[in-house]
Amino acid sequence: MKANGRKLSGYSGIYACHKYWGKKPPETLDRILTNFGFDDCKVLDPFLGAGIIAVLSSQKGFQFFGCDLNPSAVAISNVFLHPPSANEVLEVLGKIEEQCKDQILASYQGRDGTVASHIIWNEGHVDEVWMKQGRQTSLADVNNWQDTNKANTSKFQNVADRVLKKNARINVAEGQKVSDLFTTRAVENIDRLIGAIRQLKPEERKIANFMLTSAVGQMSKMVFALKRRRKTRNNCSKYEVGSWVIGYWLPKIHFEVNCWNVFEGRAKKLSNACSKMEQRTLLNSLSNGRTTIECRDAFEYMANFQNSSIDLIITDPPHNDRIPYLELSEMWNMMLGKKTNFSKEWVTSDSNGRDKNSKAYASQMHDFFSEATRILKDNGCLVMMFNCTDEKIWGKIREAYSSFDCLQFKGRFPLSYSANSVVQDSRNGALKIDWCLVFGKGGFKLPYNTKNNFTDWTDKWVADGHIQS
Repeated sequence: MKANGRKLSGYSGIYACHKYWGKKPPETLDRILTNFGFDDCKVLDPFLGAGIIAVLSSQKGFQFFGCDLNPSAVAISNVFLHPPSANEVLEVLGKIEEQCKDQILASYQGRDGTVASHIIWNEGHVDEVWMKQGRQTSLADVNNWQDTNKANTSKFQNVADRVLKKNARINVAEGQKVSDLFTTRAVENIDRLIGAIRQLKPEERKIANFMLTSAVGQMSKMVFALKRRRKTRNNCSKYEVGSWVIGYWLPKIHFEVNCWNVFEGRAKKLSNACSKMEQRTLLNSLSNGRTTIECRDAFEYMANFQNSSIDLIITDPPHNDRIPYLELSEMWNMMLGKKTNFSKEWVTSDSNGRDKNSKAYASQMHDFFSEATRILKDNGCLVMMFNCTDEKIWGKIREAYSSFDCLQFKGRFPLSYSANSVVQDSRNGALKIDWCLVFGKGGFKLPYNTKNNFTDWTDKWVADGHIQS
């Protein structure tokens, strides 16, 4: 994918170290901030997500305010905003290694003493076992491994299991627990990791929790085992590792990956990314008051701002018919030991138990534009990223901003992704891009050359056949 004639590199460095659901490409966000921001600009993002806008605003010296209802999002944002040094990451890894590495590896040990790196389950039975020999992977004798495939967390000291809300869209059944996403052995080892992390100092725990939440998906039963598409020189396996993606899908044939190998791999990836950064933190944002982020409901947070106090709102609110980010983050919040309150979640949900419908969503959209209009300065700007296939919702957005005479729609442009930046919804009729909608308050004028800075800029509203254009 290209944007303005330049090939997007996708997520690299520290941004590639965590698979947060709602990340947006830094290159495009940086271009937005460069075009619409200015010296001493006050920026607000009430739907913080992974916090990339906070990081980029900090780097430009802007004063930033942000919040998110999701505790795991705020935890991830804090690490992106204040990355550790490479040595700090390795020191944390070393302390955890002392506490639980041997126990974790022993749980993957076969009767012949070899340690499995991957176990392939086929409808509840072990089909293959892989082991590492240097850089090579070879098949082991499956008869050396026996295991159950169901977790019972009542015996664990550190994992506090949670029941998920039934939601067919993300494949959650009635009464399903987070622990059902893992084998017994994986939950036991996650329990050991959490126990070791809790013995660390507070700042070390932030780093370790980032590593754990970035790794835990790959520790689950959600890792697809794909039929091998081509033969390799040293591996006669029938399978190759697939990725875990959007949703709590538990394939019939899946990998159980050695938890320690996954955790250590993520730690080393983070360390490597931090070592390549030119500076650990370009601005001491949180300590000098230039950047503040909180775990709060967006509307409660915005209510604290005075009238006409913000120059630029740039945000990615929950899309009404797309991914229920907060539901999918329950796994991470469990690992962090964070309580969640999704009653104020702004999204339509396929889960009847959440009572989140399109009517309520449209009402919240109106409230958002009301608050945004109130707190924007007279020449302020709102850039909203949005994705929806329902023209009725686009109509409701139009009704919402049109309710305020001082807020005008200025134009839109597509949010460009690299191929490895995001997994878009692949269902028939799904929107393959986000639109960046630009609004101005009062005397706002588009900065010089704005239309040339963004590929496929248009002044037309998103409707009448333009949704997928």
